[in-house]
Amino acid sequence: MTIEIESHPQSALAPTTAPPFVGEQAWLELFAQLAEQPNRIAALQTLTVALQNFYPHSQLRIARGGDRLKEIFDARLGRLGVESSLHHELSEHWQPIIDADKACFAIDQHRFVLAPETSGLTRIVFWIPPSATWDRQRDESLHRVAASLATVLASRPAIAVGTLGGIFSGKRQSFAAWAIGAILLLLAMLPVSYRVRCKATLEPVQPRIVSGPFEATLLDCHVQPGDTVSKGQVLLTLDGRRLQTEIEALTAEQSQDSKEESVALAKGQIAESQLAALRSQQLQQRINLLKERLDRILVRSPMDGVVISGDMRRSIGSPIDTGQPLLEIAPLEQMRIELAIPEADVLYVASGAEASVRFHSLPRTKWTGHLESITPSAEIRDNNNVFVGNWTIANEADRLRPGMQGYAVVYGPRRPWAWKPIRQSCETIFRAIGW
Repeated sequence: MTIEIESHPQSALAPTTAPPFVGEQAWLELFAQLAEQPNRIAALQTLTVALQNFYPHSQLRIARGGDRLKEIFDARLGRLGVESSLHHELSEHWQPIIDADKACFAIDQHRFVLAPETSGLTRIVFWIPPSATWDRQRDESLHRVAASLATVLASRPAIAVGTLGGIFSGKRQSFAAWAIGAILLLLAMLPVSYRVRCKATLEPVQPRIVSGPFEATLLDCHVQPGDTVSKGQVLLTLDGRRLQTEIEALTAEQSQDSKEESVALAKGQIAESQLAALRSQQLQQRINLLKERLDRILVRSPMDGVVISGDMRRSIGSPIDTGQPLLEIAPLEQMRIELAIPEADVLYVASGAEASVRFHSLPRTKWTGHLESITPSAEIRDNNNVFVGNWTIANEADRLRPGMQGYAVVYGPRRPWAWKPIRQSCETIFRAIGW
């Protein structure tokens, strides 16, 4: 093996001017084309073809590797690995090539131009075989741009970013594809708790509706939604003037009947006396009923709690009917979470199942607990057929308010991780084909 070393040190590789027979514009266009390649292999293949066009009949090849030759790029043959005879031929000279301290040299009539070492890039060697048309001037033209070419190549990723193609290129990397597939399969079969995602609504535990005790006119309202009330506190005042007038009229009529009863007894008219006494008793019953209603013109709270709904201040002076809902009162020490469980998932949820919930107004706080009950029949909510699950939580720091909404997760039996999306996809397909 004969090694001939040229007098071009690697420090002289920095580009100064474009080579005389390749225009500067051509090199700039090549640099831009290399910079657009998705990965380093594509850039090396592009560079090999471009150099062959720049230097016709040169049979120029590009080799790269570290301590050992990795691969060779040929404009006609493409990318060559260890199975190639060219790879075997160059491997015999690889160690002297990378150990050379000059940029341009020859070994057994094979000429080589070394690109400077660049961080993140294996050694790049330009190889010109003995049968090629080549001269020292072409050596000069190539090693003047070698540093810039190495820099552009180093800027390209080893694998194309955002694509899976680079991972699976080459026979040696096919193992990575199988390994990734096996890992994904193991993850898909990993048993996890079946998760049912559903809407959650916060409701009071024991709400009480305050309704109209009888037909009357609302005279005054003493509370509004949000007010805290105690048991027996006056909430509303009804107009009792009509009741008082009726009581007075009935009392006068009763007095008249009492006089008629006394006169009939004095005359010995027993039958007339008994009729007058009966009318007096009937009037007394009506008077007692009106007095009872009069005692209820002050509508009082049936429990300690908070007024949740019913702003009657705008209805002062309006008539109310017997049994008409007026106010809603409930204690807020404990709240009930209602979960709208989708019909498709209700068979995977049971009472006592673990659940967690976050409310839109308190996204950073997570409540956990267990379902206490699930309604036996479905109901329509938001145009969806759902079963309502209930679960009680403590209202610490009074942060929870009736009507708050959020999303809950109920944990069912353990199933493979991929089971739910596969099941849902199959059900969608079956519905589409009419099964």
